[in-house]
Amino acid sequence: MKTKKLALCLLTIIYSLSCYTQNRVVISDKEGQEPHSSAVLELISDDKGFLLPRMDTDNRDAITEPTNSLMIFNKEKECVEIWVDGSWHELWCSDLGADENPCEGVTPPDGFGIVESAGHCWLDRNLGAEQVCDSSNDHLCYGYLFQWGRDADGHQVITWTDSNTGEGGDTEVGPVGSYTPGDRFVTTDTAPRDWHEDGEGDSRWNADPIVNNPCPDGWRVPTEFEWQDEWESWDFSLFDPGESPIIAAFESPLKLPASGKRSYSNGTIYHAGERGLYWTSNANSNNSRGLWFWDNTMTPASTYRGNGYAVRCIKD
Repeated sequence: MKTKKLALCLLTIIYSLSCYTQNRVVISDKEGQEPHSSAVLELISDDKGFLLPRMDTDNRDAITEPTNSLMIFNKEKECVEIWVDGSWHELWCSDLGADENPCEGVTPPDGFGIVESAGHCWLDRNLGAEQVCDSSNDHLCYGYLFQWGRDADGHQVITWTDSNTGEGGDTEVGPVGSYTPGDRFVTTDTAPRDWHEDGEGDSRWNADPIVNNPCPDGWRVPTEFEWQDEWESWDFSLFDPGESPIIAAFESPLKLPASGKRSYSNGTIYHAGERGLYWTSNANSNNSRGLWFWDNTMTPASTYRGNGYAVRCIKD
């Protein structure tokens, strides 16, 4: 009975506050406080904090139909997490910035070096690249072009002949019904222009464990937020506005080239030497998210999963 009375009392207080403040609420341990005019809810205290719901990963994953911007504290990872466009993302973790160099003690996979940038440990070149870039249009560092959510099964291999020209392997009209479709690049004009016909593969590269991880063991495709950390660290002021994204990408510690893309519709390679197009691990509705940069433009964007983009791996 006491519990019911307490709940009724709380509801009555919140209702009266919202009526008094015209649907704006202040919760305070001081008297006479009113919410800021820009806030629908304001919490005021000199000696208390705000507690997010705290749960482990299994309970988090049991949440039914989470909506964008839903936040929790993951007790297992000790991370504040937010749900955005189909997956959970880490906003902050208790060990964030604990290591001065996140690459310290990390052994690079065969054929790669490693580089620290913006608080993360990265491979020093794109998957499939022959060398670290000498320039933004150095075709020897372009590497492979992957369809989103596919393993390194051979479909990604490109033979580059110069900075603007490359040739991929054979194509196959799809979408296909197998996660192991062989080594052919799958072309499709069927919505949603995904190489796989299930239309439900949102978690291929952001699942736990990862499905079809193209990166070496212990490495993975970066999230959109990790790419954002990277490009926000670039110094655009050093370059002409019309060239800054491409040059800043090359001048960054990652030395990212403008390796172009392979088209979902016909398997043709476009924009080599002119545009950088890189996958993130994030999905967005029936599409996935990529990082684009060219001319005076750099932006994350949703794009068809059937496109072939470059992949730069980050340490788990």
